[in-house]
Amino acid sequence: MDFGHCAPCLAGDGAPQIAAYGKWLRVAIIGGGPAAHACALRLARHGAQVSLAQGRARFLDATTIEVAQETRSRSGTTSRIIANRVLVATGARPFIPEIPGLA
Repeated sequence: MDFGHCAPCLAGDGAPQIAAYGKWLRVAIIGGGPAAHACALRLARHGAQVSLAQGRARFLDATTIEVAQETRSRSGTTSRIIANRVLVATGARPFIPEIPGLA
């Protein structure tokens, strides 16, 4: 049972695997976009404890993440999240490499 990423949870029926962890599954999701929210909702519906955070994150150890929130109302605030699994859902930007013949 690997929850290192959330794609199986979103694409297939991950409910039996999530339920096998019960309340012991703690997932930290770093990001504020639609994929982060969809994954958080699905995991929570199946009984996982989910922490959703947005900001600059860094790993302190294998299970602890520190998140510095950089919003207008919470500037300089940091929080620590302890989780069994982490999803970094920071999004992406399209990139087309400069390869001859590739438009």
